[in-house]
Amino acid sequence: MATVALIGVPGSGKSAVGAALADLLGAEFLDVAEQLGGENAVVQLGMAEATRRALDLATAQQDAVIAMPSWATRGPDESRVVYLLSTAGESFARSGMNRAGPVGLINPRSLWAQMLRERDPEYRAGAELVVEVAGKTVADIAAEIDTLLG
Repeated sequence: MATVALIGVPGSGKSAVGAALADLLGAEFLDVAEQLGGENAVVQLGMAEATRRALDLATAQQDAVIAMPSWATRGPDESRVVYLLSTAGESFARSGMNRAGPVGLINPRSLWAQMLRERDPEYRAGAELVVEVAGKTVADIAAEIDTLLG
C-alpha cells in the first residue's frame, strides 16, 4: 500500500475520514496538525516553517493514511493525495465556527467562503483524487476513497 495523504479545508473531515480509511486499509493513521500542536502551528512557526515540518512528518511515514493540516495544500511527493472537497456551509459548521458571536464589520462566513475559493485551485493541483464530502457519512467517504484507490 502506498501512503495516502488527505488534504482539504478545516472541517472537511481529514482526521475522521483518515482514521476510518486507515482502519479499512489496516494501516497506521497520522494527524499531522495534531502532531504539530494544532492549527496554531502556523501562528507559532510561520506558514513556510509549519508547512515544511508538516511535509517532513508526513514524508517520514510509510504505508500510512495521513491527515495533512489545512494550510498544507499538498501531500508528500511519494503519496497518493486525496482532496476532500467540502462546501463552505458544511466545513464552516464542522470546524466549530458556526457559533453565535458578536456582530461586527467582518462576516466570518464570507471570509470562510473566500478561503475555500482561494485554496481550491491549490488543493486540486496537489491532488490525484477529488472526493466530495457534503452529505456523506465518514464511513461512506472512506469506502469511496478505498474504491477509487483501487
